[in-house]
Amino acid sequence: MTQRQTILIVEDDHSARVEMGDVLRDAGYRVLEAPGGDVALRLAVSGAPVVILLDLILPDGAGFDLLDQLRRLPSGEGISIVAVSGFEERIRDAKLAGARFDAYLLKPFGSSQLLAAVANALTARRALEV
Repeated sequence: MTQRQTILIVEDDHSARVEMGDVLRDAGYRVLEAPGGDVALRLAVSGAPVVILLDLILPDGAGFDLLDQLRRLPSGEGISIVAVSGFEERIRDAKLAGARFDAYLLKPFGSSQLLAAVANALTARRALEV
């Protein structure tokens, strides 16, 4: 039996987090959910996610700080991080400033876009493992 791949959703909006989680669970992924940075860091260590969907606009601006903290974890460079935001200019500015996310997903998005972003992140991760 193949182990299900784990996806961590970091999103402070409860309904958005639940909706993303439902879509990913229905697609066969193991899903962990965090409303903010502290829980996300604990789950990133204990839950061994292969992809993290990270809302960049968390309370107190913690999304960008969390991105750096996740990358500094021992497993951080091996995790695909997909930035999620409703502000395209924020994503562009973050990338120009050197933010180390692997891909982005612009809100609002549909189920097919979410699944494609996760599938692409997994494909990119596997390519790095070879």
